[in-house]
Amino acid sequence: MKKRVFYWISGSNVREPVVSNVVLETGVMVNILKAKMEPREGFLILELTGDEEQIEKSIEILKKFGEAED
Repeated sequence: MKKRVFYWISGSNVREPVVSNVVLETGVMVNILKAKMEPREGFLILELTGDEEQIEKSIEILKKFGEAED
């Protein structure tokens, strides 16, 4: 299963390895389709590949650090 996610991150979370944590904690494959990172905010378009449970858990983790929309 693949799911495209639009992700906004801001504040101190910009410096956190959020995508790496998602991969390590869920085993989902993440394809970064677009990224624009600034010192205080960032925007990413991510494509998550995995089973439904992995993707749901990945989105939960992303939401802890920013806003995720699918």
